[in-house]
Amino acid sequence: FAYGLMKAKEIMDLSGNIELKNKYESLLNRINKSVFDLCYDNDKKYISETPEKTVFSQHSNILAACTGCIGGDLAKDVLRRVIKDKSLIPISMQFKAYYHIALVKNNVQQNYVEQLDDWKQLLKDGFTTFPEYPDITTRSDCHAWTAFPAYELLTIVCGFRPINAGMTKYIIEPQLGELSWAKGSLFNKNGNLTIHISKTKENKYRGELFIPKG
Repeated sequence: FAYGLMKAKEIMDLSGNIELKNKYESLLNRINKSVFDLCYDNDKKYISETPEKTVFSQHSNILAACTGCIGGDLAKDVLRRVIKDKSLIPISMQFKAYYHIALVKNNVQQNYVEQLDDWKQLLKDGFTTFPEYPDITTRSDCHAWTAFPAYELLTIVCGFRPINAGMTKYIIEPQLGELSWAKGSLFNKNGNLTIHISKTKENKYRGELFIPKG
């Protein structure tokens, strides 16, 4: 619900409905504060599922980092720990989309490529499309839920992130992680943005970037 409010607030801001934008923003802030006050566990340094603080999941902590319920150094710390913590209720392959969103929002997407082991395993298992679940008993061999790396390879690895409606302004911030090079092209109405970037022996980036006029 909080995540939906966050997106609705952005839509209202874009459409000029400031009254609704402020209403959604106020409710979002109240929910985030209440969840943190009632469910943050100082010992575990996690958001719990309920105020009783007896059950903890990867889901709630990832969404907390997505919505701003936690932020700053705390969010960074949670995101680095949560995906490896076997004591938490684990997320599904599909839910990792929200984990990747949280990484970008909190500027810890540098290790994004390392999160793609499940997709690499799909290739080893003989899949040529994105299945609903990462095993051969999946009920759908071609499913949108797990296809989001096709988008993220452009927006995270190649680093093309539109920051306004109409896609006329971008942050371009490649994150190669363990990769030695990346090459990609992103459609824009004024012409494609393209990048071909590689790492040097000094672990610096060099390459070519084309940005169309406008």
